[in-house]
Amino acid sequence: MAPLGLLVGLPHQRVDLLGVRAGGQRAADLRQVLRQGAAQLAEAGLDALLDGVQPGADALLDRLDAAEELRITTAREDGSLRSWVPIWGVRVGDELYVRSYRGTEGAWYRHATRQRTARIRAVGIERDVAVELADEAVRPAVDDAYRAKYARYATSYLPPMLTGEVVSTTLRLPPRD
Repeated sequence: MAPLGLLVGLPHQRVDLLGVRAGGQRAADLRQVLRQGAAQLAEAGLDALLDGVQPGADALLDRLDAAEELRITTAREDGSLRSWVPIWGVRVGDELYVRSYRGTEGAWYRHATRQRTARIRAVGIERDVAVELADEAVRPAVDDAYRAKYARYATSYLPPMLTGEVVSTTLRLPPRD
């Protein structure tokens, strides 16, 4: 038994933080176990639970908005998920918005608007979302949010995201209940 019973790790790979080797593993093996466990916790979105607080909608929006990019997918008819596609997303007010770089020809966009649902993933968060065409009145604010967040791409990827065809693909992604 470890001193003070202070153990962390995966269910079958417990590691003593106070220096006692668990299961006879070497220090290098223990570091690898901790790295894998931390990566799995982050991937599962459990980092907020470790702080003892389940993040509210505002905190989740902040985290999603801070992500460089989101990943989006939709379900096939058999329920399996299509490949994840990287996309840009921005927060305007209390809403998350995305656009299709390829306009209405983007496969993820066609699937998502037909199904009116999708799944997004970023910064350890994975959520089912509704897919709704954004009101035209919010599009200028979404443009501004794209300009602010992705300013470093002002001479490359950003200009196409602000063209009429792409702006018309602006989607609001509220959480699905």
